Amino acid sequence: MNRIDINNKWAPFAGPGHFNDPDMLQVGNGPLTMAEQRSHFGLWAITKSTLILGSKVSALSSEQLSLISNKDLIAMNQDPLGIQAVKVAINGTLTPQFVGIAPCSVYESDPHYPDNVPGPNGVTKSGLVFTAAPIGKVGGTDAYKLIHNATGRCVGMRQYVEAWVPMLVDCVDDLAQDSSQAWAFPTTASRIGAIQTLSPELGPNKVLAVANSTLYGAVHGKDTMSLLDSAYGDMNLGLAPYNPEPACTNRGCQEYDPLQSWYWSPREGTVRLAAAAAEGYRCYEPGCYQLTAHYPATDEFCLSKVASISAYGTDPTSDATGGTDVYAGPLSNGAYVFGMLNRGEAAVKITAKWAWAGVEGFGAATSACVKEVLSGTVAKDQVGGTSFTVGPHDLAVFRVVPGATSC
Repeated sequence: MNRIDINNKWAPFAGPGHFNDPDMLQVGNGPLTMAEQRSHFGLWAITKSTLILGSKVSALSSEQLSLISNKDLIAMNQDPLGIQAVKVAINGTLTPQFVGIAPCSVYESDPHYPDNVPGPNGVTKSGLVFTAAPIGKVGGTDAYKLIHNATGRCVGMRQYVEAWVPMLVDCVDDLAQDSSQAWAFPTTASRIGAIQTLSPELGPNKVLAVANSTLYGAVHGKDTMSLLDSAYGDMNLGLAPYNPEPACTNRGCQEYDPLQSWYWSPREGTVRLAAAAAEGYRCYEPGCYQLTAHYPATDEFCLSKVASISAYGTDPTSDATGGTDVYAGPLSNGAYVFGMLNRGEAAVKITAKWAWAGVEGFGAATSACVKEVLSGTVAKDQVGGTSFTVGPHDLAVFRVVPGATSC
């Protein structure tokens, strides 16, 4: 369990030609039950781990041989996409995902750059795309949710280590449940200016800004299993006092705070940091020409879903307390893999939702054919997700084919 939790942290950096190695397989060694051996081998398989057997093959039982030669598991492990399944939910609750900044140009300079191929810090092209969705007024101010298109989750603030940091969290309809999801654009959403929190707990007059410390400074170098320095990326976003820009009445006005100057581009779907000192009669969407104090640099930074810089998202007490983990990831030919792990001491019914895969169009209304590959059980017309009873310390692994009548 320790190794698979660490492996999950490194998932964004795995891919064809460079896969993670959480260590040798122990099927056939020690006091592991068959349920634990299924969990061990199945998790290694769906997370695209190297499968190196560390036991005496001639001594393996027929049940153990059947497990390590399961054609469906091997096919998932060897799937040509090479995308590691990741832990998407713990005890039925989605794991938070960090929000940081990434250079937009890395992905926008190549129109053929694949949408879901991770670049620096695990950022993907689709990870840059957000919608600023109006939600009415909060305290007399026009309010928006910042929705991450690929996952359908909202940007909210969560306290981590010693700082409040932005994360992708489950969207709520009632802001009383999570007011940190409410944001305002004092200069309107598609014009350069601040992104202001409307949360009474976090405000007043606090805005999203690039900070010199917060999460990165608090965690970097202190992780038990740290990443390479180059993998940490620019995570240091937090809240800062709002520094309103003066009215711009001439071409010489450049008084602005580049660390909190953003704008949302509805044309491109990106939330961009406009950190450049310049001025001109322009803004950046059709029909929006006016004098502005500055406009973006050629190499801008975009708000993005980024890789975790710690093991956040795992439950450090789960080995003692039990619990359930759900893994998900894409396979070739439009299929998906879902894994349900029961870390507890009693059988439990676990539910996996298609939306947890974080893929547009694959969600609550999607019907799919589902095959549990360890038992061979097939269930057709599973809409929105599936449920399965998993024994103690055991694992269920599903091949999910949307819209199919066979799987």
